[in-house]
Amino acid sequence: MSFRDSGHALSRHGRSERGSGGAGHVPLVVSTRGGTIENIHYGSIAVVDAQGRLLHAAGDPQFMTFTRSALKAFQALPFVMDDGPRALGLSTEQVALLTASHSGEDFHVAAVEDLLARAKAQPAQLQCGCHVPYVYETLGRTPEPGLRFDTRHHNCSGKHSGFMAYCQLHGLSQSDYLAQGHPLQMRIRAQIAALLRMAPEQLPVGTDGCSAPNLALPLPGWRGCGPCWRRAIPAHPQGLQGRVPVARASQDQERGHQAVTGWNAAPRSSRPSARCLRP
Repeated sequence: MSFRDSGHALSRHGRSERGSGGAGHVPLVVSTRGGTIENIHYGSIAVVDAQGRLLHAAGDPQFMTFTRSALKAFQALPFVMDDGPRALGLSTEQVALLTASHSGEDFHVAAVEDLLARAKAQPAQLQCGCHVPYVYETLGRTPEPGLRFDTRHHNCSGKHSGFMAYCQLHGLSQSDYLAQGHPLQMRIRAQIAALLRMAPEQLPVGTDGCSAPNLALPLPGWRGCGPCWRRAIPAHPQGLQGRVPVARASQDQERGHQAVTGWNAAPRSSRPSARCLRP
């Protein structure tokens, strides 16, 4: 059944002729049961090219939506651009750990422990909270009796450890590193806004599931931010010679260390030789 047949026609520009609660969303998916419409899922889509230019759209292409864990690589940008990985002696695996979620396996926890030690911080200082490592759910297993988990096992502990490392690098307070007015969080917001050629106050701030500030971006910004970032790297005033390549810290290293950034449901003997993280 077409959208027009279901009474939800789209205009040439992808907008609903009915409107959708003022948000500009349009019906994207219609599910039926026995030939009768049961659910209509509304949303917006923006298709951009490698330079972030809008090519196609449905609904509201400028709809603001929170980035959640997709923001992790950009939240690590200030630390990496300030030469933090080299200054604190981080491995490329640990840089990858800053940019993605992990499943709380032993080598993830060990990497976080080492990162915290370099940041002169303790696990108890992380404000991400605690949950049962995702590896158990992924493998359909129940944790053995007596096991105890803490902030190191949280899927966002790598990102939070990176925040602590930034504070150590710049002599900033670690006790309030998640406050929206903390210099680190203000810089993250300002740097991402600059990549999108927006003012910081144009990016709404919310609280993510790990208690960290999270930003909402317009849909094209999700794809457009990457190319803008890569263009910004060569313009860094001190260059990147001898540094961990910044763009790769968020992309190549994350992709190249996908065992570190995620979970490994396969037997360890069949895992990639580079132990890293999955986005």
